[in-house]
Amino acid sequence: MKTALLLLFMLHLGLGAWGLGGLAEYLLPGLGFGLQNPLFPAWLQLAHWLAILAGATAFLLGYLALARLLLPMLAAAYLAMAAVCAVETLFFLDGSGRYLAMAAEYAAYLAILALLAHRERRRVSSLRTARAPARPAS
Repeated sequence: MKTALLLLFMLHLGLGAWGLGGLAEYLLPGLGFGLQNPLFPAWLQLAHWLAILAGATAFLLGYLALARLLLPMLAAAYLAMAAVCAVETLFFLDGSGRYLAMAAEYAAYLAILALLAHRERRRVSSLRTARAPARPAS
């Protein structure tokens, strides 16, 4: 479980860097990183980068400081990312694999949330066990 969390931490660190780069390029087009999608209108591109930054921030902050809030914060951020993805896919993208890519993205969100929910259940269960009064011997 620790290895999976470390990999998720690194993944979200990279996601945050990508989001920061994309937002910086959005605000300063002269940077020329090539991260903007010309198929998206400006409002959608901004929503894209803000949602990505929300997802990265939710995970990193939750992991480092707000463990109890990690799952709900990340679920809210992934919901925003999924909504942006749906708009991009349904109204602006035109590739033949766009629906498969959207499904894969949604599956990744669900898998990560399921892993974190399992971790949270185990954590709460171990706290309950540690606090339970000892039974008298019969």
